[in-house]
Amino acid sequence: MVVTLENTNVTSRIFFGSCSSQYYEQPFWNIIKERNPTAFVWGGDAIYADDQKREAWPGEDPARWLPSILKDRRRSRRVAYATPEYIRKMYSKQLQVKDYQQLLQENVLAGEKISIFGAIDDHDYGINNGDVTFPYRRQSGIEFTKFLGLKKESSAMARRAAEGLGVYGVQVYDFSSTTRRLLTDDEAGLDPDVVPAQSFSHRSKDHDETSNQLVAVFVLDVRSNKTPWAKRIHERFTLQKGDFLGEHQWEWFETAIGRSKASVNIIVSGIQVHAPWFYDANIIENWR
Repeated sequence: MVVTLENTNVTSRIFFGSCSSQYYEQPFWNIIKERNPTAFVWGGDAIYADDQKREAWPGEDPARWLPSILKDRRRSRRVAYATPEYIRKMYSKQLQVKDYQQLLQENVLAGEKISIFGAIDDHDYGINNGDVTFPYRRQSGIEFTKFLGLKKESSAMARRAAEGLGVYGVQVYDFSSTTRRLLTDDEAGLDPDVVPAQSFSHRSKDHDETSNQLVAVFVLDVRSNKTPWAKRIHERFTLQKGDFLGEHQWEWFETAIGRSKASVNIIVSGIQVHAPWFYDANIIENWR
């Protein structure tokens, strides 16, 4: 996304990315940094906490693997979930990637560093195709918001994660500003857990429409409150009764996006919006 400000030479961008395995090289952070982004938004799977390193199985011929896979990645045969300690370790590993560190330290504007935001999906949640039954759902959410650098004192998203409600929120960027683009939750006024209905209704029209270059990024959690899949494979190919967001998140999202006066509203989640490479039984997680 590229936004060129009127009457200035300033061009800024919001970058989106996902599926960053700790077992692969990450050569793209410098490219992103060179493009001078205002924000980077994770679209899910910032780490692969359920992807354990291993050696070749007894009798297995490693020569049939691609060299990059042989060198960088070994997947476990056994499906298991990650503990909070391991999730924390993987986030720490990601934060130690040199080029990613430099991106976090880069000043987009004087006095303002790049904003890091994002949605969680199954692999950073801690288990493949994870859902509400994951025993560490609350701890996983807490670790993710810490990874983003969000604090409970200033972030409603971090507070909801700490309460076990899920990892969802909204950030609003004012691209008309040349000094500070990321609005606080209170300034944005979209989050009903920050600005209740009564307070929102009393806000002046001028306060709600300070700029016609506002961009609102909503991130949704499709794991922490997700209904488990049907156990029988053939039942997964039919439409099931269930939920992805949970009652509180649904109500929150309906209120928050209904308040938005942004010129652009972007909704980010781990749900696929295109046909997969091959047909599988995850029909309830694919939009055709």
